[in-house]
Amino acid sequence: MIYLEIPAPDLAVASAFYTGVFGWKVEASDLSEVPYASFEAGDSLQGGLRTDLSVAAVGGVLLYLAVASIPATLKQIEAAGGFVVTPEEPVGGDNGFSAEFRDPAGNLVGLWSASYLERQTRERA
Repeated sequence: MIYLEIPAPDLAVASAFYTGVFGWKVEASDLSEVPYASFEAGDSLQGGLRTDLSVAAVGGVLLYLAVASIPATLKQIEAAGGFVVTPEEPVGGDNGFSAEFRDPAGNLVGLWSASYLERQTRERA
């Protein structure tokens, strides 16, 4: 993936949410004729928050963000105005854990973390 645009009817709310929960760098941008904010999420993901995109009520693409701790991230999400849709659950075949949430605009987003065995190995190192 090279670029992601997220529907954000309220740029201030979306900027505060993604900065506060995930540490993304968000700033106003003139890339579009409508109000728009660009973001950088680490070294691997860039994108924008767009006021002219509609939030999908159902269906659509589901993006998963990798996090170190799903339980801790879900707490941050709720504190920042999002809500949990699906709590942490194992992904089959020891392929980690996942959860889903809705951001303050209503976008459905997934979380993923490494498997229990991988987490234990990293914690011991």
